[in-house]
Amino acid sequence: MTEGISTAAALATILQALKGWEIPSLIALMLLAPWIVLLLVSFYNHRRFEAVVRMYENNYLQVEQIKTMADGFKEMAGQYRETLIYSIQQVTEAKEVAENNLHCPIVRKNSNPKDIG
Repeated sequence: MTEGISTAAALATILQALKGWEIPSLIALMLLAPWIVLLLVSFYNHRRFEAVVRMYENNYLQVEQIKTMADGFKEMAGQYRETLIYSIQQVTEAKEVAENNLHCPIVRKNSNPKDIG
């Protein structure tokens, strides 16, 4: 509220200082006001355009980071695949050894004597 009062007081002071110059001041204001508005709009539009450019630059950087991460995950998945294959081979070998373990009494009991030789 006090801002409005102070603005009105400032305008009243300007009008008193322009006493006798009201008509030329209005003409000058009418001629210059569109240019002033145009400059303000241009300034704000330029700021908005710069923000859009920064947004697209940041988006590009994020896409590059995601590509790098995807390549890393692909490499990691390949290594995981090799580890998984190796683990399966070892478990299969352990299973075969356990099934063919003739030192175990349970396996010996279930096997035929001809299988031993």
